[in-house]
Amino acid sequence: ISDPVVNSIIIQTFGDLEKKKIIESVMNSPKIIYEIIKDCNLPQTSGYRKINVLIDDGFLIPIKFEIKENKRIYRYISIFKNLKIDINSNKITVSVQLNELQQKQCSFLQIITK
Repeated sequence: ISDPVVNSIIIQTFGDLEKKKIIESVMNSPKIIYEIIKDCNLPQTSGYRKINVLIDDGFLIPIKFEIKENKRIYRYISIFKNLKIDINSNKITVSVQLNELQQKQCSFLQIITK
């Protein structure tokens, strides 16, 4: 990815240690929000806020849901399988490998391919 706007969003997101922990928590297996917060040892309010920002920004994608007490509870997974950030002089390049199931839903990929 060489789009400076997309790179900036990715770098800012991974610069936030809590958001980074959240993404790493769901890179390999989908989890409900409660499990993510518990695994990352985050305060509930800020944990929900950061997870919702990651969902809105397209970093986390709902893949399935279960119904508990007549409510849909979604499991989320990261769009990334691997991520590498290269900084050479003034040029920043981000290399990503997407989770296969999420490629069609990835808002970053849609931006890049338009």
